[in-house]
Amino acid sequence: MTADNIADKELALDHFMQGEFLMNQGNYALAILEFQDAIELDPNASTIHVSISDGYRRIGKLDKAENHLLIALELDPKEQEAFEMLGQIYLAQQRYPEAKKIYNELIDLEPDNIDYIFTLAEVDESIRMHLSIGTSLANIVPISIISALNHSKRESVDLSFLRFIFVSVILGVVLGSFVVSFLKGNSLILIYSTLLMIVAMQFFFWKDEWRLANEYPKNILGHSLGSIIGFLATLIGVGGGAMSVPILKLYNFTIHKAIGTAAGIGIIITIPGTIGFIMAGTLNEISLPWSLGYVSLLGLLMITPLTMIGAP
Repeated sequence: MTADNIADKELALDHFMQGEFLMNQGNYALAILEFQDAIELDPNASTIHVSISDGYRRIGKLDKAENHLLIALELDPKEQEAFEMLGQIYLAQQRYPEAKKIYNELIDLEPDNIDYIFTLAEVDESIRMHLSIGTSLANIVPISIISALNHSKRESVDLSFLRFIFVSVILGVVLGSFVVSFLKGNSLILIYSTLLMIVAMQFFFWKDEWRLANEYPKNILGHSLGSIIGFLATLIGVGGGAMSVPILKLYNFTIHKAIGTAAGIGIIITIPGTIGFIMAGTLNEISLPWSLGYVSLLGLLMITPLTMIGAP
């Protein structure tokens, strides 16, 4: 390195430090001028390109910010701050496929960074709903088990009914998991919203005296209802209680028996449902850190312990 090169780098450093000082003062326009002078003297310093990008980003010139960030990454492919800033720009511009690529790069650089993992899950709209439902089903597994055991101690679980409906519910769950693997995120959101709206309407129009028969049908109709419960519960990631309790009450179950038995149905739904979502995500080549298919292990670690405390 010649004496002139050394002098240029030292002068570039002076401009860079002055630019950083102006950035801290909020004087972004003058800071950019200092960074420009620094780049002219030392064009291969990735850090200066990142700093000038930050200045351009703060004054709303995102195109220029992006250009300098791409230069910084060409100079240093592991420039983490450049990746972070570029990802934020792509998110602000709703350029989700490009943002997804950037956050995948960041996770490769820092696999245990929770912020990157959650941002990547939010960026990929095509799997966001699938991941939410799959994680919800997995979360309900221990809750359903605890609830069913507690209700069983109070003799509020109809075990003979669960044995009758077991296979038909599982068939519905398998079908639901299969269908989910082909649904797009927007379609799943529409189905989820519609079903929850129908469930909510029960609170306004349900009459306790409504009955279809004095006992649950032990025929093809009974099996069909079981499959429908399993199918719909899998689509929206619930244990099925919101659907099974009203159906059981229509067939003369007492409210306590209906709730306890619904907890048992929840076990039948959520265990194979969770496995189904893991398999569906795997078959669709979904690969997120701390996840199995469409089930977020990180999400489970954060929410399941608290929900288990509240299990009835």
